Amino acid sequence: MTVANASEPVLTDGKWSVESADFSSICRAEPAGKGDVLRGTDGNEISFAFVVYLPKASTILSAGSKVTIAFEDGSLVNATLKRQQNGQLNSRLWV
Repeated sequence: MTVANASEPVLTDGKWSVESADFSSICRAEPAGKGDVLRGTDGNEISFAFVVYLPKASTILSAGSKVTIAFEDGSLVNATLKRQQNGQLNSRLWV
């Protein structure tokens, strides 16, 4: 899995710039089941297609970042990050 992590715009020496840093990790992606909706902070429903489990990451990924998941059979899924949770033992992404 690779995430093109888009960061917030930063003002440096009077110029705005957006730095992006790619993040890659081994993972396990499972298709969403019946509960394929998250609640946003504003109460809106956010649909997702996969839950991605990966080793605990210290990197904070921005919602809206582009995610590419490569499966063992060679297929690729391109999606958008909806939410990230870094737990005590692992991290989860909803895409």
